[in-house]
Amino acid sequence: MQIDRMKIDKMKIDSMKKMAFFSLVFLAVSSLAWASDMSCPVSIPAKQELQAPADWEAVGGSSDVRLERVAFYLKHPSLGGSLVPDATRRSKGEERESWTFVSNPGDEFWMGCVYQDTTVILARKLDKAISKCVVSYELLPSGTRLRVKQVTCD
Repeated sequence: MQIDRMKIDKMKIDSMKKMAFFSLVFLAVSSLAWASDMSCPVSIPAKQELQAPADWEAVGGSSDVRLERVAFYLKHPSLGGSLVPDATRRSKGEERESWTFVSNPGDEFWMGCVYQDTTVILARKLDKAISKCVVSYELLPSGTRLRVKQVTCD
C-alpha cells in the first residue's frame, strides 16, 4: 500500500512537471508569434497629389515608399509628438532603440511606422499589457541607418 502511494505521488509530480513545461512552451511560442506581429510593412504604395501653379503640369505622383523608422506615441499619432527612446545602443552594424511604457489611467500607447519622403504614418494602438518595445536597425559602415531589422515588444 505504501509503495503504491509513492508511485501515485511520483506520477502526480511527473504529470505536474509536464504540464508546467508545456505551459511555458505555449507561452513562449505565443509571445514570439505575437511579437513578430509588430513588424511594419517594408514599403507601402503612396499617391501624391499636387496643385500645379498656372502654366505648369504635375506629372507622376504614385510610387512605393520604404519604411524609414518606427516611433512610439503616448496619444494618437495624429496629435504629434513621438516619444524619445529610453536608450540607444550601437554595436557593429546595428543600432537598438528601446522604450519603456509606464501607464497612468487614460494613457494609450501607439506604434507608428514612418515612411521615407512622405508624411504618412501607419499607426496601431499597443495592447495595454505591453510595457517595453525595442527596435533594431541595420547600419551601413558609415553608421547611417539602412533599414528596420526587427521590432520586439513585450
